Amino acid sequence: MWHLSSEKNFRNEAIALFGIVLCLASCISAPSDPVAVGELCEREKDACKNSVLILRESVGRNQFDYTIKNSGTGTVSVNILAVTPEIEAVDLMTLVPDAIVARQIHPDLAAGQTIANRITPKLLGTRDAFRVFFLCEATTAQPCNLKMEYVFQSVPVECFDDNDCSSGWLCNTPIGHCAECLADEDCNSDQTCDTLQGRCSPEDTTPSCSTFTSPSSFFFLWVFLIFVKRRKLEMRFVGLFTTLFVLSYAPAASAVPPPKAAISAGGGIRFLLGELGDDAQRGIGINISQELRWRYVGAAVLLGTSFYQTTQDPPPFSKGLGTYSVGIGPKFYWAFGKNEFVLSSDIRHVGFLSNSLVRVTGLENDFTAVAFGLGYRYHFEKIHLKFNATYSPFFELPGSVLSFDLSIGFSSN
Repeated sequence: MWHLSSEKNFRNEAIALFGIVLCLASCISAPSDPVAVGELCEREKDACKNSVLILRESVGRNQFDYTIKNSGTGTVSVNILAVTPEIEAVDLMTLVPDAIVARQIHPDLAAGQTIANRITPKLLGTRDAFRVFFLCEATTAQPCNLKMEYVFQSVPVECFDDNDCSSGWLCNTPIGHCAECLADEDCNSDQTCDTLQGRCSPEDTTPSCSTFTSPSSFFFLWVFLIFVKRRKLEMRFVGLFTTLFVLSYAPAASAVPPPKAAISAGGGIRFLLGELGDDAQRGIGINISQELRWRYVGAAVLLGTSFYQTTQDPPPFSKGLGTYSVGIGPKFYWAFGKNEFVLSSDIRHVGFLSNSLVRVTGLENDFTAVAFGLGYRYHFEKIHLKFNATYSPFFELPGSVLSFDLSIGFSSN
């Protein structure tokens, strides 16, 4: 039977462990979702048009990254127009200014030259639909022969009203962005408002103590909201995690010894292998796991997140890849003294958050992998140090993940 004091200590250790993980993860930025990937051409071809209708189903701010290559023999001038969705054809001479959402002009694009640019959320705002036109004007007798590759992303909204912004800043609702000012009257008497940047000019140099960022940067709240709102499948795994945690404290029948429960957290380095790894550097990850053990065998549920720096050619211009994973599976133990080896395997669901490798992975954000692990543990009574090496190939993607983690755990008995 478990003693009340042991349970209380275990709860306190678990709470402290959660706090450590929250502190480590508090600088994680909110993810962006790729919504559309494709090509536009000028001159038009059957499979490559010069315009595309962009639709975004969820709440977010719009970001459009693109590269343009001039495959023709002459210098051209390029217009990128984002307009309201009802416009299906564009005549620059008669286009109503109110119909223009954003415009980028690239003059004198030489033959063989490639350029890259981004239409930012400050220009595209939070509208859920708009149409992009790819227009060319030849400056020589040679016709246009251009190709655009684009990635459209939905960036998290910073605010819905002024209460979502800190330090007395204001919410620019049409673009979902916190700004120091929206008009001159929001600034001091000796300042004016730069409405494009949302800042008062000249800058006020008065010291400020506010450094708090969006609450969505906290890992577990962030992941939980993603689970509830966008990844309903993972709720089954969250339920299993909770079930294992509750069973850790369930009264055991007198004839059956209770399972040994443990909770642990840690992190380490990650390597993407295969085609995924061609454009990704070494990453880092953190995880937390709940485990139940019956002498030589056990079961565990794992929650984790990982981040990589990417090196792909644009689009998109973002250079990051974030994933989260939820897994469940068996464990097998071989102990000798205070040392122990652990074999493990699990089936895990992997979600892509900020995905700069969208041209490799496609627009799908949810994938399945199987994991095989080998671990070593050293026990200090109820505390144990763990080292794990895990290999996780994806079922649907051309690649796998190799992980090395160091973590600390607490046992209940």
